[in-house]
Amino acid sequence: MTQLSAKAIYQANLDHVSEAVWSRDWDELVNQFVFPLVIRTLDTGSHITLPSQLVQTAQAFRDSLALASAQSYHRVCIEAQFSNPETTIIIGQHRTIALRGGSYVLPPFESDMRLELRTGQWLTGSLFARVNNHDLTVVSPELARFSKQDLDNDRFLDAQN
Repeated sequence: MTQLSAKAIYQANLDHVSEAVWSRDWDELVNQFVFPLVIRTLDTGSHITLPSQLVQTAQAFRDSLALASAQSYHRVCIEAQFSNPETTIIIGQHRTIALRGGSYVLPPFESDMRLELRTGQWLTGSLFARVNNHDLTVVSPELARFSKQDLDNDRFLDAQN
């Protein structure tokens, strides 16, 4: 049996989750994440403990793309690797591109993501989007708990434990 590469698994997850977000299939989206999870941007972050909070965040992100007049968005794996000997965790990086026709509606940005193998399925466990949340809503403003100062002072990391 051929084992898929970390990069192939990571890209498949990106494609699946992106399709769920774009089509607003929130039930399918929720099935692709580990709870609790951490979502972070350059200027804020949140601990998502409930599926309803993930849906709220995903709706805000999708609405933000629509507000920017995006007709599509794509996430492309830059790199990914297994991070433990058991090959149950993948750490990777990807680029997000929002388009209208063939033109960018937002500057492309990169993100780091952690995938975890749970009961035979690769699920997202954390996401760090290198974009300011006030430029593109990645974390629902109602759920954003951490300021840039908290993130810079590691209060966010301390709160994860």
